[in-house]
Amino acid sequence: MAEEHLQINRRVELEFTDERGRIREFPSRIEEIEGESFLVQMPIEKGKHVELSQKSSCRVYINEGNKRVFADVKVLENKKEGVLPLVRLEKPSGFKEMPRRSFFREETSLPIRVEEKAGEAYNLSGSGLFALINENINWKEGQILKLELELPTEKFPLVLKGKVVRREKIDTDKKGFGLDFVSISEKARDQIIKFLFAKQRRELKEER
Repeated sequence: MAEEHLQINRRVELEFTDERGRIREFPSRIEEIEGESFLVQMPIEKGKHVELSQKSSCRVYINEGNKRVFADVKVLENKKEGVLPLVRLEKPSGFKEMPRRSFFREETSLPIRVEEKAGEAYNLSGSGLFALINENINWKEGQILKLELELPTEKFPLVLKGKVVRREKIDTDKKGFGLDFVSISEKARDQIIKFLFAKQRRELKEER
């Protein structure tokens, strides 16, 4: 049930695709819970509030001790009146739990083919990714798709299956799809996580 996870003042993370097709992640907090919806603080970037596109999809992450849960919800409205601007989100029927090693994510831009359609893979984790496809494709939520993901650390592309969990229209020529891996082997997951940790270590060294 969603009620056990949705609590006023609880910190959350919002993940959504902006109008330029970029995956954005912002910290937020639950401010109100009303019937079939709940309100969170509107994200802030460089001192300015960031509105979410109405009727678009947004993924909400909540950390609960040693576990992390998420739900894909619909953006209902942006409320900018008052002292604290808010975003109203549709209350989900429930949340899914992510294994701790699976939800480690890194921003990426990797070649991918989805059902033979070329694109780029962003926001990769051991449990899924966001694919930006260079064609206006109408895959449905819940549809299982064949993926071929190219990792710089692997000689051959990883052949995977992904379930469409959300769709984003980027422009007339591109579509974005949030994909959760289905029946992924431990070997393939380990290859992804190994690549992500290596990428993170390299970035940390460059920052020093």
